Amino acid sequence: MPSSSRLKPILILAGGKGTRLAAVNPDRPKPMIPVADHPFLYYIFKHYAEQGFSEFIVSTGHMAGVIEGYPWNQALPGLNIRFQRESKPLGTGGAVAEIFSREADLDACWVVNGDTLVTAPIPADPTALEAAMLALPQDCAPDAVPNLTTDGKKVISAGTSPLGTIGDPTFDSGITYITRAAVSRNRRQPPYTFHELLEPSIHAGMVACLQQRGLCYDIGTPERLARFERFISERGPS
Repeated sequence: MPSSSRLKPILILAGGKGTRLAAVNPDRPKPMIPVADHPFLYYIFKHYAEQGFSEFIVSTGHMAGVIEGYPWNQALPGLNIRFQRESKPLGTGGAVAEIFSREADLDACWVVNGDTLVTAPIPADPTALEAAMLALPQDCAPDAVPNLTTDGKKVISAGTSPLGTIGDPTFDSGITYITRAAVSRNRRQPPYTFHELLEPSIHAGMVACLQQRGLCYDIGTPERLARFERFISERGPS
């Protein structure tokens, strides 16, 4: 029987412009850049479907039609994939808040970046206060910048710390379990980042740190995209 966490939807943030990859594929948004025979976003869906997730909400913006028009039902039958398009740029945090405002029955969900895949599985039952961020040590992605400060099992700042305080330098994996309570604390007007959305809950001591280990593949630069392509090539057909 799936745990309650597995029954929650996954919100994928796929509205960014991906300016550093524009020269590689100017006619596609970053999550749709092809790797082997599929767009990168396909591997995100498949990765989480293999863990028992079946419902996905995709926040789109830049070149939204390319993402929304792909034959996802044929490529990944059995998944419930729906899209929420930004009417104007909201930032990653604004996009999450917008989804909660539109989805009245949504009490919590996992949020993942549409340009990042972490091989570690999502915890079955996050011990979230108002949010729980998955943190990875530096050696999971050597070119990532440490950006979390933690105190035991809590996040005390995000986005500005030179080093994490749990063991090795620590960074945000781009995977967070967030509740409506955390979203409701926010008083900013968009656009704002996801870290800015979490700031009030972090300051209130209500954001847990879930330490994980797993390779982190972020396709934000041509070099990182090539690294993921090697990973897929070595892993074999999907």
